[in-house]
Amino acid sequence: MSVSHFVDMGLEVITADDSGAWAAYVGLAALALGAVGLAGRARIYRNLARKDDVVYSVLGPDGRVRDHAKNVVVSDAGFVVRQGGRARVLREKRKNVHAFVTGNVRHKKMRVRGRWVKIVYNPYKFRTFVKASGHKPVHKADYVSMDRAGVWAINPR
Repeated sequence: MSVSHFVDMGLEVITADDSGAWAAYVGLAALALGAVGLAGRARIYRNLARKDDVVYSVLGPDGRVRDHAKNVVVSDAGFVVRQGGRARVLREKRKNVHAFVTGNVRHKKMRVRGRWVKIVYNPYKFRTFVKASGHKPVHKADYVSMDRAGVWAINPR
């Protein structure tokens, strides 16, 4: 991941070392989720209805959409694919919301250190979210960043 990726995400890059690990302050000033009463765990999915731009819908604990954002960072993340929804996509060849990231939305500045790994999901190719490189299944991560460049995770497993 390049420095410009972090800058585009609204992150302030602190250091980069030879191993590719980045330290950054995560500050999502553009994402004021605290102002809409979102605290605790949320579910985030890419809103495919917005063809011209990448937008993520953020659902609160009650399952209602609380916000739309161009970038979201969560901690203690989980990757969920509802297999019934995936089967419907395969059967009908039509998209539906059945895959999302869960986690604690981070809207305060915090220090994040680690190697960011690209994560992808395609219901026609994979049953779960996978690492873009090597296609190993991913179910959890320490931190996940979602923006126009895609989904990135620290310590995906």
